[in-house]
Parts: sequence; structure tokens; C-alpha cells
Amino acid sequence: MRHMETYNGTHVGHWMCGLSNERDVTGLVLPDQAREIEDLPKKYLSKMLLSDVNTERGQVEQEVQEYALLDEDDRLRMEENAINRIAERLGAEV
Repeated sequence: MRHMETYNGTHVGHWMCGLSNERDVTGLVLPDQAREIEDLPKKYLSKMLLSDVNTERGQVEQEVQEYALLDEDDRLRMEENAINRIAERLGAEV
């Protein structure tokens, strides 16, 4: 994972990996780290799609621009269709 790029051999207790704390001093689970970890795949995907070595980068950028021009209803409809197609490929129900 990307946070491993920050590891330099220090004790884990002193390692600043860039993620929020998992728990507070009382042991209560904090929501920030879970949200940050949930966002990591999106960050990886965007880095790969927009990389200079991606031969399809221009197509990706064009589709992003087209998507940005859609109204919210069309975006939601596209998202729902994508979720349904993924579920079909996985043989799952939505």
C-alpha cells in the first residue's frame, strides 16, 4: 500500500504513515482511518489511469470531461447501471 512508502525503519509507534489513528486513547474506533483506507483504491486507480505511461490516457481524460458535463440524474443512472453490471458479472444480487 502507498503508506508503506513512508516507512524508514523506525519503531511502529513513531512511524508517521500519513493515515489517521485507528483508535483514540480510550480504544474507541475512529472513523477517519477507515474512510482514508476506503479512498485508497480510488487514488491508486486515478494515478494509474492518468499516468503518462498509460497509452489510453487521452481517452480517459475525454471521458472524464464528458462525465463532468452530465447532470446529476444521468450520473446517478450511470452509477446504478455500473453497480448492476458488476453484480451480474460477479453473480451477485444488488
